[in-house]
Amino acid sequence: MAKTRDEREDDDPQHTREHVSSKSVVVGQMTASERRLWEERATSFYEHSDPGEQERKDAAREKRQETARGEENGRDKSSPR
Repeated sequence: MAKTRDEREDDDPQHTREHVSSKSVVVGQMTASERRLWEERATSFYEHSDPGEQERKDAAREKRQETARGEENGRDKSSPR
């Protein structure tokens, strides 16, 4: 059975972490110009989204921030204990 969009999104962070930890993918810091371009594009996409899509994007951003806070504290909230 095919996965839903939410299931695929939930799998992606773990998949990315595995690639980074195995060094098959290298993630570098963004330059100032790359960050500025990314922020402009993200803002534009957000502003042109309908309210339902904006709500989904806000929830996804909050989930990413919660996960990042957990990882900073030495634990990964995405994996069950």
